[in-house]
Amino acid sequence: MATSRSALINNTKRLMKRRRLLIGGILVALLLGFILFTKHGLLMRLKLEAREQTIHKEIEAQQMHRDSLLKQIHILKADTLEIERLARQNYGMVKPGEEVYFVETK
Repeated sequence: MATSRSALINNTKRLMKRRRLLIGGILVALLLGFILFTKHGLLMRLKLEAREQTIHKEIEAQQMHRDSLLKQIHILKADTLEIERLARQNYGMVKPGEEVYFVETK
């Protein structure tokens, strides 16, 4: 009777230990799921950081383009020859009295 009681106690202890491990495993799985997959989780953070880097690169490219345009504006305000060159090149404009010759290229 003492051995069966002892075996019953050991079985109960083993069951309790398994139950604790199972509950602990479930809690760890839930915690990992929360950390990784919620809208404030690690995966979302990584996506947002990648998007932030992309946006910073786009901003830098736009700033460089803006600086280039500002430089071109400054040149056009200061240099009438540049305005004349662009008018001839882009719009086919000529000075009064000039004759225009078109050359065909093959």
